Amino acid sequence: MMPFGTSSICAICRNQPSITSCEGCQKKFCTTCLSQHRDQLSMELDDLVNHRNELSEIINSASSNNTNNINPCFEEINRWQNEMHKNIDRIAIIAREQVRQLLSEASKNVRTELDRISHDLQQRQKTGGYVEGDLDRIKQQLTSLNGIVQRFNEQIRIDTYNTNSINWDTLLVVIPINASQKNIKVPNVSTNSMLYSSYNQRKSFVLIV
Repeated sequence: MMPFGTSSICAICRNQPSITSCEGCQKKFCTTCLSQHRDQLSMELDDLVNHRNELSEIINSASSNNTNNINPCFEEINRWQNEMHKNIDRIAIIAREQVRQLLSEASKNVRTELDRISHDLQQRQKTGGYVEGDLDRIKQQLTSLNGIVQRFNEQIRIDTYNTNSINWDTLLVVIPINASQKNIKVPNVSTNSMLYSSYNQRKSFVLIV
């Protein structure tokens, strides 16, 4: 075999003479190894396209309305919302119970007085011991009790002043960690015509937009 100079030997097999060089890596290859080299570059290009497609899907998902299962911020917002609902429900339950207790106490006092009047009426019915003055007095007592019963709802007031002073817009604030990232610049990469060499026999991935 005719010896070849080091500069003319294929950079891959180190056995066959080189016939051309790669414009990208500046290495020289024989016919067989040049095809392998192009296949390797084609695989790397396909990997880049695939990676680009994955990034595109992530970006599209982030900009869509259906992002609840992607960004953990939505989970945190949902958790905060549930906690706020629980706190409001807890306060409302306590307030209702307080109203019930107050109404129960007020009605208990009225019931005691009504029972006393009822007993007085029963005794007078049995004995017949009553005159106009007795009836007027009992009538006034019943009228007084009726007024108290009608004012039950007026004896309790719900105060929401502290709620009105809450600045709801500041309870939950979304803060970008690095606002400068919104203006990220990607360096331009020149397109090498050698990427589309006739040696590329593999079928490339298709860009997904």
